[in-house]
Amino acid sequence: MSNADMLAVRRALEQLGAEFIPEDAVGGAGVRLRFDADQSRRISDWEAEGGAAGDDDVT
Repeated sequence: MSNADMLAVRRALEQLGAEFIPEDAVGGAGVRLRFDADQSRRISDWEAEGGAAGDDDVT
C-alpha cells in the first residue's frame, strides 16, 4: 500500500470519527473513537444507569 493510499484510508477513518493517537512516553500508538461533549455525557449516563456492580459468585 502506498503512502498516498494509507493517508486516504486515515482521512476516511477520521471523517467517520476515528482519532489516531501517537506513541509517547506513557503508551504506544493507537486508535479510538472521538466523541463530542454531548455524546460523552450520554455515555456516562448510560454507564451509571445500573447502579454499583455487585459481587459475583465466580470463584
